[in-house]
Amino acid sequence: MIVDDEISVSRTLRALLQNEHDVVLTSDGVQALSAIAEGPNTFFDVIMCDLMMPGMSGMELYERIRQEHPGLETRIVFMTGGVSMDRAREFLATTINLTFEKPFDFDRLRRTLRRLVQQRVPVE
Repeated sequence: MIVDDEISVSRTLRALLQNEHDVVLTSDGVQALSAIAEGPNTFFDVIMCDLMMPGMSGMELYERIRQEHPGLETRIVFMTGGVSMDRAREFLATTINLTFEKPFDFDRLRRTLRRLVQQRVPVE
């Protein structure tokens, strides 16, 4: 799943990844939570999530997923155009989740996603 309010980013990622992965696009945290609720917790191998979005930030989405679908939060990979807020920097420093800076190194992103999908452990 890709969660990003920038449609051009989501569509570009889908175009680059859809030959290897089934990609679901959501434009905000509410849509992402709805998509997660529609299927079992094991449905999404990786959730690529923009850190800073209007409405529900990636940090808030992370907390909601952690509370409502324990274990699934470990599958989140954050995307950011640069961390300028102290709160966001502190958040990223306290999570073990990977973070990719925009613009992406697409080869590195593909390799990382491939590895994460192969290493995936089912969530209870």
